[in-house]
Amino acid sequence: MTRLFLSLYLFIVLSLVVLSALLNQIFFSNDALNQEQQAIISLLTDLNQQSQLSAVNLDTDLFHVEMMNMSDMAWRDEEREKLNDGLPIVLFDNTQGTQVYFNHSSDKLLEVTLPTNQEKGTNYYLYSGVFFAVLAALIALWLWPLWSDLQRLKQAAIDIDPNDEYQPISIEARSAVKPIAIALNDLGKRVTSLLHAQRELTGAVAHEFRTPLSRLKFAIATNKDSPSSALLAMNQDIDELEKLVQEMLDYTSMETQQPELNVTEIPLLALCQQRCEYILGSLPEPPITTFAGHDRLILGDGHFIERAIDNLLQNACRYAVERIEIVLTDHASGIVLSIEDDGKGIHPNLRERIFDPFFRPDQGRDRKRGGAGLGLAIVKRIMHWHNGRCWVQESHMGGAKFCLEFKI
Repeated sequence: MTRLFLSLYLFIVLSLVVLSALLNQIFFSNDALNQEQQAIISLLTDLNQQSQLSAVNLDTDLFHVEMMNMSDMAWRDEEREKLNDGLPIVLFDNTQGTQVYFNHSSDKLLEVTLPTNQEKGTNYYLYSGVFFAVLAALIALWLWPLWSDLQRLKQAAIDIDPNDEYQPISIEARSAVKPIAIALNDLGKRVTSLLHAQRELTGAVAHEFRTPLSRLKFAIATNKDSPSSALLAMNQDIDELEKLVQEMLDYTSMETQQPELNVTEIPLLALCQQRCEYILGSLPEPPITTFAGHDRLILGDGHFIERAIDNLLQNACRYAVERIEIVLTDHASGIVLSIEDDGKGIHPNLRERIFDPFFRPDQGRDRKRGGAGLGLAIVKRIMHWHNGRCWVQESHMGGAKFCLEFKI
């Protein structure tokens, strides 16, 4: 911080000093007379040499004339010689302007102040404009390396991929943001390490669950001769646990690496109808399902597209009261598949997080309805692989409307 402050402070001070000196020399140089002033001085010199120069002969509205003693000012020898020869001495005063001195008699001088230069005001505004423009350019030039390094930090933060190894940010040692880059590199390595450890732990725990679950299923299967409501409930719980373990393993594998997609043409609406028949056929009281829109072909991996549609259909069946609508529409950005229900819906404040892993809304969507909160996270991952996007909004039926957008 201290080095950055001193560097900027010194740069601005030096820029102000140098700019002021140069621009003053250009715009307000006192060493040169303009043509009008030279003509006036030449005319006054002729009058003085003809002994006709006096306050009476000059317009006092234009000239300020004053008589003074020779001894009132300290003249150099060469200046005294010029005055004695009838030549003028021109001096410049920042307050009063250009002053011309003529020898009036042996011990008297005539001081004539020339009219103020009318271009002074214009020069001042031009001077100010050039001064601040050049100063801004110099400060921008000083800030350019800093801004460039900050942009690299920003881009590096955007490019962080939790599925890949962290790529350290490379910044020159003399850069003012080098300490920030070092801190971000350390943070990135720690975050990546924690993410990898979390995935490994999730996968390991899910795998370890399979062994006791298999034992429980075997124990229940050996008691088929004496079935009871307790054993049936236990069997259902074990099935739910198995689904949870499989879902965790699937999500962990999807987060670890992107699989190679087997891209083919898929009739989207026909696939939805096929999956609806399969999923609704296993429900004791399936909701009424309607379809709308014309079928369209998309390019994608059939297995993963089917998985995404299944997750949304199962989610809709879980929370629908009586009805589900599946609509396929064309948009300028692509093909949008929407699956909506007439359930309680999702609060607007929770829609941004609904696709996060293990996140479950509070109202109307509790664990009694099943699931582990990974189905929508898997949908989001699949859509990311297909360069599409997914979101949720309110349905016209009052429930949730999940949308999948596929690029054309």
